[in-house]
Amino acid sequence: MEQVLLKGKGDINKVAGSLIKELHSLGGIFMCKINREVETSEVVLIIFEKYYMRNKSFTTLTILISQDLDELTVDVIGSGGGTGALSFSWGSNKDFANEASKILTSKGFEILSENGD
Repeated sequence: MEQVLLKGKGDINKVAGSLIKELHSLGGIFMCKINREVETSEVVLIIFEKYYMRNKSFTTLTILISQDLDELTVDVIGSGGGTGALSFSWGSNKDFANEASKILTSKGFEILSENGD
């Protein structure tokens, strides 16, 4: 599993729409988008899958975007993609998470932390 935490500014729905469009153009299969509003905060959950030939497996990308006033916090989690008895992902979950992180950093978001297997 690969997890990346980013912070930035912008409209939550524009950022979500941009991620969906750009990840789809990179071969991601859009699974769902869920929006929730609570008082002054809004949250968007986006889920993608992507098939990686190198390990003949699907990897899941889960993105949680939280907006509090004008600040966005984005959690990017790449998971799955493992094959074999030891469930080796051959880096597919990290690659998928990095694709989303690159899109966000190109829009001015800052990576606050990264951790993975």
